[in-house]
Amino acid sequence: MLQKINTVILFFLISLLGCSKEEYKSPYLNYQTKTDLELPFEGEWYVAAGGRTIKQNHHFGNREEKFAMDIIQQVDGKSFAGNGKQNEDYYCFGKTVNAPGSGKIVFMENNVYDNVPGELNRKQPNGNYVIIDHENGEYSILAHFKKSSIIVQKGDYVNKGQELGKIGNSGIEINLNFIPIQSKNYTLSININTSKTFNSLKTDFVANPTWRLATSGNYFLKDYPMSSLWAFDFTGIDPTNGYPTFNLDVAEGKDPVTDPTSFMKYVGKLNPDLTAGLGLNFRYKMFTLSTSLYLQLGGHKFLAPVYVAPNSTRTISLPLEYDNLTKEITERWTPTNTTASFPGLPDSRLSQIILPDGTYTNYYEMYNYSTARVANASTLRVNSISISYSLPNNIVSRLKCQGINVGFTAANPFAWVSRDFKGIDAEVATGSQPRTRSYTFNLSVNF
Repeated sequence: MLQKINTVILFFLISLLGCSKEEYKSPYLNYQTKTDLELPFEGEWYVAAGGRTIKQNHHFGNREEKFAMDIIQQVDGKSFAGNGKQNEDYYCFGKTVNAPGSGKIVFMENNVYDNVPGELNRKQPNGNYVIIDHENGEYSILAHFKKSSIIVQKGDYVNKGQELGKIGNSGIEINLNFIPIQSKNYTLSININTSKTFNSLKTDFVANPTWRLATSGNYFLKDYPMSSLWAFDFTGIDPTNGYPTFNLDVAEGKDPVTDPTSFMKYVGKLNPDLTAGLGLNFRYKMFTLSTSLYLQLGGHKFLAPVYVAPNSTRTISLPLEYDNLTKEITERWTPTNTTASFPGLPDSRLSQIILPDGTYTNYYEMYNYSTARVANASTLRVNSISISYSLPNNIVSRLKCQGINVGFTAANPFAWVSRDFKGIDAEVATGSQPRTRSYTFNLSVNF
């Protein structure tokens, strides 16, 4: 198990390329660095991931991170003291990070909250970071600083060895690579990486409690996990007018003015409970089959808002002819379909209502953030499938070539998702663009 809590990930970026599960054949393997570099810390440290093979460095299969390193501190073989549930338990948390080389700060982020150990921030995977331009075509990225610890600013010139900030928390990840079958004609290699979050808030932390904040995943309430979501409790469609109806009863002993969740329903959390990636590579003689899969368990999302004006999530409007409408609208309430479970079209009679906290909204905005619009985000997605065949050497030599390979790759061919998405592409159902599905045939000839 690779403990990546509180790790500084150091990149010496030479170029930005793509991403691969296999060892990418970089043209920079023999590159000679021009910048005079040194390690960005003091004392004795342990390289948890670093090297020129997948077995040595899980970053080696990622074109962008190929030369990255994960570096931690250990005492008696462990990276933390105690039970490891607090950031401060980890030996490298809060330690100083220095500039590995002189240059100009061109990008930085300093306001991302430190994770609770075990939690992953997938929206901001670099956390707090600094990018240094060494002004010779080379850059260094230092990521996962402690929140508000970076003491330099964008545009500053820093010298090698100058303090930049303090190490922060980057989460937990397990990465496993093994080859269960290997012979002259057969090879099967498997790459598995997974992460799971464990978190619960011990104190409330809500600066401006509103129901909209409660539907965003940023309402931090004691004894609930990070990224918790609340929604209006949808109870059905009023058969007389097609308006959605809700249960707005206030929980006993709670003040709706200071706690809008008192009249809403907890529906889970935005972040998944567990994520995993699986890469399989099977070779039989000259045939090779490779697959890449992604698994997410848990996590919830709101489906895309309905009956809203263009470029808005709040202004209620009749649908326009160029809107990307959900097919659910064909089953909406009408005077002749009074048993529908989808609200009818909004009209001029739509008025504002007062919520228990004293704020105003309307039935349709409430519907967009109700239990009827919550989807379980668990998914199993096939990222890619590729098959290739290398012609035998006796044929290749007759054609005066060094190698000939033909192959086929399917990117994002299919995925299994929750029925909550109602058969709609999961990305489209939540208001995003669909993943690009592509099929590629290739022929490679080396002379």
